[in-house]
Amino acid sequence: MTTCGLCRAGCGLRVRVVDGRAVKVEGNPESPVNRGGVCARGQAGLQLLYHPERVRAPRRRVGQRGENRWQEIPWDEAIADLAAELAKVRSAGEPQSLVLLDGEYAGATQALWTRFMAAFGSPNHVGHGCGGRAQIAQAVRSLTGATGVAGYDFEHSACVFLVGTGALESSPHAIGLARAMGRTPRPHVFCASPRLPQMATFVDVWMDVAPGTATALLLGLAHVLVRDNLADLAALETAVGFLPSMADSGPQPGLRARLLAEFSPGSVASTTGVSAERIQDAAHTLANQRPAVVAVDEELVELGAAAAAILVNTLLGSLNVAGGMRLDRGDAFAFSALRPDAAASAGLAAPPLDGRKGSDLAESRLLALPQAMLSAKPYVARVLLQSYSNPVYSKPDGKIWREAIAKVPFVVSFSPFFDESTALADLVLPDHTFFERWDVVETGTSLAFRQPVVPPIANTLATGEVILRVAGVLGGSIARAFPWNTMRETALAGLSAATKARPSLFDDLQSQGAAERAPDAKAAVVVDVRSISWAPPSAPSDSVRFPFALEPFRGPGYAEGGLRQMAWLAELPAVMNPWGQRIEISFDDARRLGIEHGDDVLVESSFGMLPAQAQVSTTVRPGVLGLPLGREDAMGVLGSFVDEASGHWLASATRAQIRKVA
Repeated sequence: MTTCGLCRAGCGLRVRVVDGRAVKVEGNPESPVNRGGVCARGQAGLQLLYHPERVRAPRRRVGQRGENRWQEIPWDEAIADLAAELAKVRSAGEPQSLVLLDGEYAGATQALWTRFMAAFGSPNHVGHGCGGRAQIAQAVRSLTGATGVAGYDFEHSACVFLVGTGALESSPHAIGLARAMGRTPRPHVFCASPRLPQMATFVDVWMDVAPGTATALLLGLAHVLVRDNLADLAALETAVGFLPSMADSGPQPGLRARLLAEFSPGSVASTTGVSAERIQDAAHTLANQRPAVVAVDEELVELGAAAAAILVNTLLGSLNVAGGMRLDRGDAFAFSALRPDAAASAGLAAPPLDGRKGSDLAESRLLALPQAMLSAKPYVARVLLQSYSNPVYSKPDGKIWREAIAKVPFVVSFSPFFDESTALADLVLPDHTFFERWDVVETGTSLAFRQPVVPPIANTLATGEVILRVAGVLGGSIARAFPWNTMRETALAGLSAATKARPSLFDDLQSQGAAERAPDAKAAVVVDVRSISWAPPSAPSDSVRFPFALEPFRGPGYAEGGLRQMAWLAELPAVMNPWGQRIEISFDDARRLGIEHGDDVLVESSFGMLPAQAQVSTTVRPGVLGLPLGREDAMGVLGSFVDEASGHWLASATRAQIRKVA
C-alpha cells in the first residue's frame, strides 16, 4: 500500500507487483480518504514510474543554461557540489541568500525542508500556495487564531455550496464530494462560479457569479441569514469586530452592521450578476437543509472569499461538526525544537527576499520573488533550490521567471524530469516517484502514509534523503539538527508527538494507509472578523480592447508542474483534458462574434497570445473565457496580478480578447 502523490488528496493505493514490477494500481478500500476509489491521475502514476524520459541519475550542467547538455555524476559527488555551494554562502555570512521554492505538500519532506532552512539560516522557504491554499490558511489564522487547514465533510452534508469548481474538477476535496454524490439521499449542491464544468450534471443550482465577486455573494448570504434570524449569532457575538466597538471617536460599526447596511441581496445582485431572489433562496436553503457547508476552491480562491466562507459556515453552525467545515490542527507532523547557531540566527533576522515579513505571507511570496531576484534587493539570491517546483511552466508570466532564475549563480532542481525550470539548473538531483519512497503526508483531514512498493528503478534518491546527507556534509549545528539516518526513521520521528496523543496512529497508518485527524476544537471559535472586507473591483481600463475576463481552472487531469509525460491524462475526453487546445466561450458571445464550436481562435491578452479551439457552452457566463490550465502556453496569457495586502494571486484579473482565425 502507498499514497498517491499527484495531488493533495492523499488517496490510498494498492499496487499489484509482479516480479518486482508494479503492474496494476487500485484504490485502497481501507483508506478513509478514498475508500477504494481512484481517479485517472492515480492510474496514470505507473506511467510516471516507468517513463523512459525520467532523469535516471544526478547530472551536472556542462553547457550553457538551456542547452540541455549534462554530465552524469555519482551521488556523493553531486551532494558534495551542493554542500560546497551552500558552505560558501554560510562562510560569507549570507545564509539568507539561499532560496527554496517548495511545491511539496505538507508532511515529512516539507517539514525537513522547513527545518533545514531554519538550521541553515534563510527566511526564504517559499511555498506554492499563492493561488488558494495560502488564502484559506491565512483566513483560518485571521478569524480563529488557529493554525490549520480546511476540510469538508461532504458525506454527511445535506446541502453543499461550492465557491469555484475545484471540488468538481481538480481538488483534494473532489474525492469526498464524489463519495457524497454516490449516497442516497445525496446533498443538494449549489455552485457559484463564472463557469460550470460540463461533467457537473449533479449540480442543482448554478449561480453564474461575475469573476472576482464571490466574496460579495457570500456576504450577501450572510446578510440574509442575519436579517431573517436564521443564523447562529451566539457563535459570533464575542468575536472582535462583529458588534459595534467603542473607540476614541465613538462607536465604530461592526461587521454585523455592515452586513445589514451594505450587502443586501439587491445591492449584491448589481455587483455579482446573481439576482436578489436567487441569493435569498440560496441562503434559506442552506439554513433549512442542515448540516450545510460552504466550500471554496482550494487552488483558485481569493482571500476575501476564503474568510467569508468561514463566516457563513459559522452563521450556519457548521464549523467542526458532522457535515460541515473542519478546521484541523496544523501540527500533526513536527520535529523537536531547533536551536539555530549564530550564523543561522543572523540570517533568519534578515527580511525575506521579497521584503514581506510574517508567517501569514510565507505561502504568498512566490509571485513577488522573481522581481526581487532580478533587482537583487534587499540582497542577491545566490543559491536557488527547486523542489517540486516548475514556476516557468506553472505560474503566470513565465518569462520573468526565466530571467530571474538565469540571474541566480547556482540553481539546483530535484525534479525527476527535465521540465521547463529544470532546464535552467546547474545541478539535477532527481527524486524518487511516490511509488519508490517513504513519506508521511498531511492531506487536510487525514494523515497519509507513503511507503515504497517497488525498489527504485533508477539511480534516484528521495529528496528527504538528500537533505539528510547534505546536512551531514555541512556538519556542525546543521548536522546535529538532523540525527536521523533514513527517510523512514525521519518520518517516524516527526510522528512521535502525534503517536503519544494517539497510540494507535502508526498502526492505523500501516493497516489503512491513512488516518483521520482530530478536529481542532480551538479553531471552531471565530474570535476576530476584522479582516473580512470587500470593495467592488474597479472597471478595467482596457475593457474596450480586452472585453473578456479570463477564468483559469484546473481540469480533472491536471497535474502541477507540467507532468505532460503521462499520456493517459493527455488522452482524456476534451472536457477533462488539461492539455487540450480548447477555450470555453458562452453561446451568446460565440454567436455575436460568429464563432462556432470547434473553430480555430486566437486568444490575446496584454501578456501574450494563445491559439485554441472554441468550445461553445451554455454553462459559461457571457463576458468570460474559461481557460484550462495544463497546456504549456496557458500561463503565458495570464498576468501576475497580486493583492498587495496579502501577496495572493488575483487569478481572474486578466482581460483578453478572442477572434476567429480565418
